[in-house]
Amino acid sequence: MPNFRTGNLVHDANCLAAEQTRAAAVAAASSQAAVTAAEVAFYKTVRDSAFNNGLPHAQFMEALRQLGVNPLAP
Repeated sequence: MPNFRTGNLVHDANCLAAEQTRAAAVAAASSQAAVTAAEVAFYKTVRDSAFNNGLPHAQFMEALRQLGVNPLAP
């Protein structure tokens, strides 16, 4: 998992909230598909936050690619 301490308080807070949501979804998941969906939602959230806050977001796009998702998809 990437380090989300960037010094950008808005982005850091968005990442923490996304990680908490991801962790809860993974804990409650009853299938691999549900885990993958939680991971995709997480990486899309942090990708968008990084982009919107003027931070590098390539690592999140690569994570989406590795999950089999178009990294440019909303």
